[in-house]
Amino acid sequence: MKKREQININNLYLKNNIALQAKITELLISMNSLTEKLNRIANVFEETEKDLKRKAQPGLEPLIKKVNDLDQQNKAIADTLLSLEKYFEKEPPMRPSQMRPMPPMPPRQLPKRPQF
Repeated sequence: MKKREQININNLYLKNNIALQAKITELLISMNSLTEKLNRIANVFEETEKDLKRKAQPGLEPLIKKVNDLDQQNKAIADTLLSLEKYFEKEPPMRPSQMRPMPPMPPRQLPKRPQF
């Protein structure tokens, strides 16, 4: 009986490891997409900042400063996301012997998307 239980535990480890790898892959894809979008947003802020500086009118300094601050924040977020992506790329997946058994998760139904 113990051997059968061990086989079941090993199978559970294997299934959980595969599920974890799939989720890590999904996370990396999402992070890559988010990084690209943040880079586009950062470019928009940079262009806006350049335009505002060219048109430098009195009273626009606070707006220019806010746009510049937003640009710096977006760059910091993008750098953090890139660091996380690199971490997950080089971090090897866990082997079954390193994992604790988790009960299988019930299947989830995705919410229906509105049709246009």
